[in-house]
Amino acid sequence: MLKFMKKNIAKHFGGKQTRVQPSDSEKNQIFYRPVDYMDMLEQFWTSKPNNYQGLIVYETTFVQGGYTSFVTLPTGHCFANPQRCRNALNSRQFAARVALIHSMFGGHIFHEQNGNNSSNVNQKGNNVNNKFSGHDESFDSTLEEIIQNQSVSNIKCDKEESFEAMSYVLSSSRSNSSGAERFHMLLKLHLMHWNGSFRKLKSMRYTKQQIARDLTHLPVEQLTEFMTLEWSMREQKQPGVICLELARCQRQLFKATKDQQNVRVAKEKCLILISALDLVQ
Repeated sequence: MLKFMKKNIAKHFGGKQTRVQPSDSEKNQIFYRPVDYMDMLEQFWTSKPNNYQGLIVYETTFVQGGYTSFVTLPTGHCFANPQRCRNALNSRQFAARVALIHSMFGGHIFHEQNGNNSSNVNQKGNNVNNKFSGHDESFDSTLEEIIQNQSVSNIKCDKEESFEAMSYVLSSSRSNSSGAERFHMLLKLHLMHWNGSFRKLKSMRYTKQQIARDLTHLPVEQLTEFMTLEWSMREQKQPGVICLELARCQRQLFKATKDQQNVRVAKEKCLILISALDLVQ
């Protein structure tokens, strides 16, 4: 009996080990179960105190043999799948994956509830006289990035004057503004400088105070409608200007998509130009 037990022990523990392979049903249920990034993204935002349920918007288009999806978050940020997909649902899943990563690790703007850091924006915005000295490095870099965002119709703009106007607008924002409100304000400043609106407002003798007041209450949708009409009139005066600018903006959109970065600004510019071209044609 003892000899039989030793034989079995040697067989099971001292001999060659064998691996138990999972069945096909187990593989399908456990090991190869696809991740639902759309559901994870929804859970991430609905778990916040403000409950952003239903505020995540998906848009899917079919371009050049594949689907591209854009997902807009409650903060206003927009992300897209970096590579076109043959399936519309897959493209949305990949876009949601990019958005989820940015939502989790993208910084304080995705986690603020009541704009507690807005005082930093006000403090930085008060240093207008030091706008190119590097004193407020993060604040200045954001505005300088906007200033470099020029269109073919805004090449001769006064960059220093635009910087001063944008600094005042941000510094005069409400102290309790949320991260989403500040993002939309930056988006409006991006579009206005790109469109040449600051130069036009200066010719109409608008003050910085008037610009800040009007921008605070102006929805992004209404601003883009105004710009669509402006670009349609530019096309009538200078045929081909929309196609020239659209090619530049599409390159920016493709690069931001490939780099898995926020594409909201480039996307809005492309939509403005396409809508203006439709009005002309």
